[in-house]
Amino acid sequence: MTGCSLSVYPAFRDSGSMSVLEASALGCPTICFNTGGQDIFPDDILLKIDISDSYEKTMLCFAEKLEWAYQHKEEIKILGNKSQQWVRDHLTWDRKVEEFVNIYQCIKDTE
Repeated sequence: MTGCSLSVYPAFRDSGSMSVLEASALGCPTICFNTGGQDIFPDDILLKIDISDSYEKTMLCFAEKLEWAYQHKEEIKILGNKSQQWVRDHLTWDRKVEEFVNIYQCIKDTE
Protein backbone atom coordinates (compact mmCIF):
# COMPACT_ATOMS: atom_id res chain seq x y z
CA MET A 1 0.00 0.00 0.00
CA THR A 2 2.93 2.36 0.39
CA GLY A 3 3.12 2.62 -3.40
CA CYS A 4 -0.61 3.15 -3.94
CA SER A 5 -2.11 6.50 -4.83
CA LEU A 6 -5.42 5.82 -3.09
CA SER A 7 -7.05 3.12 -0.99
CA VAL A 8 -10.68 2.60 -1.98
CA TYR A 9 -12.79 1.09 0.78
CA PRO A 10 -16.39 0.81 -0.48
CA ALA A 11 -17.85 -1.13 2.48
CA PHE A 12 -20.74 0.16 4.55
CA ARG A 13 -19.18 -0.93 7.81
CA ASP A 14 -15.87 -2.04 9.19
CA SER A 15 -16.34 -2.33 12.91
CA GLY A 16 -12.63 -2.07 13.61
CA SER A 17 -11.65 0.13 10.67
CA MET A 18 -8.67 -2.12 10.14
CA SER A 19 -8.41 -1.64 6.38
CA VAL A 20 -8.63 2.13 6.73
CA LEU A 21 -6.23 2.09 9.69
CA GLU A 22 -3.69 0.03 7.77
CA ALA A 23 -3.82 2.36 4.78
CA SER A 24 -3.56 5.43 7.00
CA ALA A 25 -0.63 4.00 8.97
CA LEU A 26 1.21 3.46 5.69
CA GLY A 27 0.43 6.96 4.40
CA CYS A 28 -1.99 5.77 1.74
CA PRO A 29 -4.97 8.15 1.47
CA THR A 30 -8.37 6.48 1.70
CA ILE A 31 -11.79 7.07 0.18
CA CYS A 32 -14.60 5.42 2.14
CA PHE A 33 -18.18 5.78 3.28
CA ASN A 34 -18.79 7.85 6.40
CA THR A 35 -20.16 4.96 8.46
CA GLY A 36 -19.44 3.11 11.67
CA GLY A 37 -15.80 2.26 12.08
CA GLN A 38 -14.48 5.10 9.97
CA ASP A 39 -16.07 7.63 12.30
CA ILE A 40 -13.08 7.35 14.66
CA PHE A 41 -11.01 9.15 12.02
CA PRO A 42 -11.29 12.94 11.68
CA ASP A 43 -13.08 14.12 8.55
CA ASP A 44 -10.02 16.02 7.30
CA ILE A 45 -7.74 12.97 6.91
CA LEU A 46 -10.01 10.71 4.84
CA LEU A 47 -12.19 11.25 1.80
CA LYS A 48 -15.50 10.32 3.41
CA ILE A 49 -18.74 9.95 1.49
CA ASP A 50 -22.01 10.33 3.34
CA ILE A 51 -24.70 7.73 2.71
CA SER A 52 -27.62 9.28 0.82
CA ASP A 53 -31.28 8.33 0.76
CA SER A 54 -30.81 6.26 -2.41
CA TYR A 55 -28.24 3.84 -3.73
CA GLU A 56 -27.89 5.77 -6.98
CA LYS A 57 -27.20 9.06 -5.21
CA THR A 58 -24.69 7.42 -2.88
CA MET A 59 -22.83 5.85 -5.81
CA LEU A 60 -22.86 9.16 -7.68
CA CYS A 61 -21.31 10.89 -4.64
CA PHE A 62 -18.69 8.13 -4.44
CA ALA A 63 -17.87 8.47 -8.14
CA GLU A 64 -17.60 12.26 -7.86
CA LYS A 65 -15.20 11.99 -4.90
CA LEU A 66 -13.16 9.38 -6.77
CA GLU A 67 -12.94 11.69 -9.80
CA TRP A 68 -11.91 14.58 -7.52
CA ALA A 69 -9.14 12.41 -6.09
CA TYR A 70 -7.90 11.60 -9.58
CA GLN A 71 -7.80 15.27 -10.52
CA HIS A 72 -6.09 16.40 -7.28
CA LYS A 73 -3.15 14.01 -6.94
CA GLU A 74 -0.95 16.39 -4.96
CA GLU A 75 -3.71 17.09 -2.43
CA ILE A 76 -4.25 13.34 -2.13
CA LYS A 77 -0.57 12.85 -1.24
CA ILE A 78 -0.90 15.52 1.45
CA LEU A 79 -3.99 13.75 2.77
CA GLY A 80 -2.03 10.48 3.01
CA ASN A 81 0.72 12.21 4.97
CA LYS A 82 -1.82 13.80 7.31
CA SER A 83 -3.56 10.49 7.94
CA GLN A 84 -0.24 8.79 8.68
CA GLN A 85 0.71 11.53 11.13
CA TRP A 86 -2.68 11.32 12.84
CA VAL A 87 -2.24 7.58 13.38
CA ARG A 88 1.23 8.18 14.84
CA ASP A 89 -0.08 10.92 17.12
CA HIS A 90 -3.16 9.08 18.37
CA LEU A 91 -3.10 5.33 17.80
CA THR A 92 0.40 4.00 18.48
CA TRP A 93 1.11 1.86 21.53
CA ASP A 94 3.48 4.52 22.87
CA ARG A 95 0.67 7.08 22.73
CA LYS A 96 -1.80 4.70 24.39
CA VAL A 97 0.66 3.95 27.21
CA GLU A 98 1.05 7.71 27.73
CA GLU A 99 -2.72 8.08 28.02
CA PHE A 100 -2.97 5.24 30.54
CA VAL A 101 -0.14 6.68 32.64
CA ASN A 102 -1.98 10.02 32.71
CA ILE A 103 -5.23 8.31 33.73
CA TYR A 104 -3.52 6.37 36.53
CA GLN A 105 -1.77 9.53 37.71
CA CYS A 106 -5.11 11.36 37.89
CA ILE A 107 -6.62 8.48 39.88
CA LYS A 108 -3.63 8.46 42.22
CA ASP A 109 -3.84 12.23 42.70
CA THR A 110 -7.52 12.03 43.72
CA GLU A 111 -6.90 9.41 46.42
